[in-house]
Amino acid sequence: MLNKPATTLDACRALCQAWLRPVVRVCLGYGLKYQDFTELTKSLFIEEAMRESRQGKKINISQMASKTGLQRKDLTERLLMPVAYDAQTERSWPVQVFSQWRQWVRQDASKQRLPLTSADENQPSFAGLARLVSKGTIHHRAVLNELLRLKLVREEGDEVYLLQDAFVPSADLQWMMSFAADNGHDHLQAMTANVLGVMPRFFEQAVFSAQIRPEDCEQAQQLLRQYWQKLEAELLDLLTKAEYNTEQRIQQDPTQPLARLRVGAYCYHTAQADDPAPQDASESALKISQIE
Repeated sequence: MLNKPATTLDACRALCQAWLRPVVRVCLGYGLKYQDFTELTKSLFIEEAMRESRQGKKINISQMASKTGLQRKDLTERLLMPVAYDAQTERSWPVQVFSQWRQWVRQDASKQRLPLTSADENQPSFAGLARLVSKGTIHHRAVLNELLRLKLVREEGDEVYLLQDAFVPSADLQWMMSFAADNGHDHLQAMTANVLGVMPRFFEQAVFSAQIRPEDCEQAQQLLRQYWQKLEAELLDLLTKAEYNTEQRIQQDPTQPLARLRVGAYCYHTAQADDPAPQDASESALKISQIE
């Protein structure tokens, strides 16, 4: 049986080791050196300590040095030029146009193929879609060229055809990394908030098994895909209406408080021989885990 960590600090160390192992794999895979990684983590220690210190009081360098274990000189230098994480993918026009198009297709399958342009504003077209989503701030050809480059759509004469049912830009590694950054960041934020006791707790649950065949793993993933498609459609309907209602309220009161939301699902499986941290036999039975 797995041993329970002796102290909270031991548990924290084990948690960080588990979370950071995949990060180290990415670093090794794409040439980010140990020295670069330590500089990144140093900056993050400072930024998070700053964020805590700024909650209702002036930043105290001595307290930050004590809490982070860093030198006052390092803290002072980085306080002058902090670089915070900033999610980008959800604000991309190609992402938003693609998402809105998928909603159209769910409601009417015939809209999987759209005319590039239309003289009739009431007739759906790709140009009209881009204009609707961007509120006229970007030309439809710029959005189309990006979707074509990512192999998510096909242009045939005067028509555009939607090829994928999810924005998975496998033809562009930087896009893939941006999505992984955004999704992984918010998933870890939810788990971190729950571990730190932030209330109300975020929904975060998983089902685990280590006594199944590879084909069973594939079957479970396919089941998840099926249910996710249904849930995703319902979430998009809910959030589309919520965004519309919020826009109406903002017109009446621009000081309305706003929030952002990300809801996701994941599935991971690997051969036990490839698992860097294999479970004990006593821990391999089917179980449900949650940190809510």
